[in-house]
Amino acid sequence: MVAPMPLNLWSRSQRDAVHETVRAHCAASDLRLVALLVSPANQLRAGTSPPLHSTEHTDIAPEDAWRISVVDEVTEPVIMACDYRSLLSEASGRVIILSNFAERWCSALTSR
Repeated sequence: MVAPMPLNLWSRSQRDAVHETVRAHCAASDLRLVALLVSPANQLRAGTSPPLHSTEHTDIAPEDAWRISVVDEVTEPVIMACDYRSLLSEASGRVIILSNFAERWCSALTSR
């Protein structure tokens, strides 16, 4: 079973609500969480606005772009994974992070 659940990872209340939904569903259906897939916030859907710390903002200074990308594509997925570590450990679950961080930054660094 795959259950997409978009949320703002910086909102503790949203993370707690989604976590409780997953925990309750697993318990009610005798399921185990086998994988957590995290797609960083800067991969937006049409009609949504970027999070405050997103690199999608045009007024961000270029020297801050690296720091902001690390927050978007490394820190946020780690926060999410920490929330689910006990559920994942019950089934030797895995965390999969969907990101183009390395591709984007490696090509930016080598093109200079």
